[in-house]
Amino acid sequence: MSTAISAATRDTLEGRPADDFGVIVVAYTRFGGRPPQPDWQIARALAARHPVLYVDPPTFLHDAARRRDWPAFRPILREEGPSISVLRPVASPGADRPWFAGLGDRVIGQQIEWAARRVLPPGPRALICSTPTRGGFASVRVDVHVYSVNDRVPCDPSLRHPDYLRRRHVQHLQTANVVTAVSDDLVEEGRSLGADPLLLTNGVEYDHFAAPQSTPRGLDNDRVVIGFAGGITERLNFDLLTTVADAEPDWLVVLVGPVTTKVPRRTNLVTPGAVPYAALPAWMQRFNVGTIPYWINEYNLASSPMKTFEYLAAGRPVVAVPLPMLRGLEPHVQLAADPDGFLAATRRAVAAAPSADSCRERARANSWEARARALELRISLALAS
Repeated sequence: MSTAISAATRDTLEGRPADDFGVIVVAYTRFGGRPPQPDWQIARALAARHPVLYVDPPTFLHDAARRRDWPAFRPILREEGPSISVLRPVASPGADRPWFAGLGDRVIGQQIEWAARRVLPPGPRALICSTPTRGGFASVRVDVHVYSVNDRVPCDPSLRHPDYLRRRHVQHLQTANVVTAVSDDLVEEGRSLGADPLLLTNGVEYDHFAAPQSTPRGLDNDRVVIGFAGGITERLNFDLLTTVADAEPDWLVVLVGPVTTKVPRRTNLVTPGAVPYAALPAWMQRFNVGTIPYWINEYNLASSPMKTFEYLAAGRPVVAVPLPMLRGLEPHVQLAADPDGFLAATRRAVAAAPSADSCRERARANSWEARARALELRISLALAS
């Protein structure tokens, strides 16, 4: 299948009824988790035009027993809105391990089909799988199988059984009707393995981050604030941030998010900790510059950082390391690889920042609604073929 959609085909598909197909999202994160992850965001955006069944990661019986959560011994199906329902399936111990995964998939697949019959219309279905840990959808009636590649597999160090997951990842690439990937690197990798992926980078919940908010308590309105919002982990190259903090002692470097690694001590570098998703725009809108100070490694080079367009939707310019998917976003996003370059780029962004309105316009074109529409068109094309 070609990754290009002709103008004539696009015009034809635009006229198709919005309820042409139901959607099953087999997700790698629970519905409504904070902060919302891409599988949740794409499901929410698709639900504006299609009935959606969102499938949470399963509850394992031994975990439920340990918590004495007896209702969790059965699958839980609930409504989350007029067009979206959530299934919490159950699985036996070992269902994610290579030697038991086949049985686990069959059991979970039966629960997905049970739920889909109750909440989706009888017409065509698209199943979007965003994790290599799930597969074997033989018991689920599916007209279009979509595999969504959000990270390089198996670079994530948190994944167990990496060789097995890699094999499963390749199987998804080669059997799905539609493959999407969040970065050019992942598109090229998919092509090398026989797929023809659609580039679908991460987007932004635009209205959430663009709506004006009050300044968080404790932040000085007269001080330049250089910010980062996200998990404060070993993924961050703190040398980039401490160089800014040391060179500009009157500025404040603020890292907003849960801290799971040691943070260098500076009097003007603060970590207020995790804040609710609802409060995150207020922090970002107070930043003078939003930063993406990641290490340049195989995992990050294949990424599409969601915070890029979140900063821009908040009206703030971005300074980031030169990840491939951030190129071409200048002048709203400035790229620098080393500490001295990062400092210089940050100083430029403070001194001559693009207007807040132009930052927001750049973000608006990259909303999750726009991403969902591109995916919807690709699914419609697959159904029509």
